[in-house]
Amino acid sequence: MARAGQPRPRLQQDRLRAARAPYAEQLDAAPYRALLARLVAQGVELGLHSLSGGPDDPGDPRTLSGFSAFRQVSAGRLWIDHRPTTNCEAISNAGADPTSRWYLLPLLRRFGVRYLWRGADAQTSRQLPRLDLLRSDRPADRPAVLYRAEQLAVDGERPFWLFGSSWLFFARWQQLLATLSPRALDRLEAAHGLAIGHVYLETCRARGRLHGRELLLGLGGERYVLRPEVDRLFVALAGRQRAGSLWVTGLEALAEHLLGAMRVVLDPLGDDGSVRLRYQRDEGPALLRALTLRWPVGVVEVMSGDGAVLAGQHVREGRLETWLDLRAERPIILRPRWGHALAPPAPALETGVRLEQAPAGSLERAAE
Repeated sequence: MARAGQPRPRLQQDRLRAARAPYAEQLDAAPYRALLARLVAQGVELGLHSLSGGPDDPGDPRTLSGFSAFRQVSAGRLWIDHRPTTNCEAISNAGADPTSRWYLLPLLRRFGVRYLWRGADAQTSRQLPRLDLLRSDRPADRPAVLYRAEQLAVDGERPFWLFGSSWLFFARWQQLLATLSPRALDRLEAAHGLAIGHVYLETCRARGRLHGRELLLGLGGERYVLRPEVDRLFVALAGRQRAGSLWVTGLEALAEHLLGAMRVVLDPLGDDGSVRLRYQRDEGPALLRALTLRWPVGVVEVMSGDGAVLAGQHVREGRLETWLDLRAERPIILRPRWGHALAPPAPALETGVRLEQAPAGSLERAAE
C-alpha cells in the first residue's frame, strides 16, 4: 500500500492467469481502490506493508488518513514492516518503543491490526530455504511460529501475535521452482508441515541488478503474462488444494486456524482408545475445519458418535488419519475399530504447530 502522492505505473491484470501482482497506485486513486475491492470480493487477503517507502510519523495526519483509506477497502489485520532502515515506525525499528516518536503499536491496535511479522526469517541454507517451519524432521529445533511478546503490550493488553517466515526471494525465478518442486511439496505434505513464505515474487526492472528476476513476461505496453513454467507451478498448487492435500492460504486465515487448534482438548474415554474432542474457543474461528488426528498402528476405522460426521480418512505410512470439522463448545466422541485385540493409547492430535510464548526480550530486530 502507498499513501497519497504521485501515482505509480499500474500493471494491467487482463493477461494474468494464476496470480495478480499490480503495482500500487495511491489509495486516493479510484481505479486502484476498485481493483482492491474486486480482489477482496474474490477472497484475496490484503495486508499492510508499511504506508510508504519512508518514515511515517504516527502523529502525522497523513499516516492516520493512510490507515483510514486502507480500511475503506479491506478489513485485513496483517502488518509487515517495510525496510526498517528507512521506515522508522517499523516494529523491528522503533515502532514497538513507547518512548519513541515513531511508536506505532497504539495506532495498529486502533485500526484492528493483529498479526505482525517478527522482522526476521528462519535460518536457511545457502542453496534453498527450509520450507517446513515446523522442522518435522527435528522438532526439538522448531522455532516459535506464532507467538506473543511482552514488548508488544499496549495499555496492559496484548492484542498482537508475531509470526515467522522463510526467505523466498531468489537470484533467479528457477530457484522458486526448485524450492517448490513436486518432491519438496510431497515431503511438506507427508510431514504435515508448514511453510510461510517471505516473498518478493516480482520486480519488473528494465535494467540493473534486479533485471531478469521477473516471473512475468512483457507483451508490450502494460500487458504481461506469467512465464509458462511459473504458471504451471501455481496451477499445480491449486490442484493440490483441490485434492485436499495442501492448504494454500493467507497468513490471517492460517493464524486463525492455529489459534483455534491450540484450544482443542482431547479426553481419553476408555481402554478401547475412544476419545472426546472439545474445542474451547478463545481467539480462533467458530468452526475449526479439517482438524486431523493420526491414530495408532492397528486402527482400521474410526466411527463418530453424537451424529458427528467425519470429513474423511486415509492411511498414510501405515497409520490411519482422520479429519473433521469441529465447532466450538460442541464435543465430538470418536471410537476406533482395531484390527487386533490390543488397543494402544489415544491418537496424536495434529494441530499443525506448537504455539509458544516468547520470553521477555525476544523480539527480534532486523535491518534490510
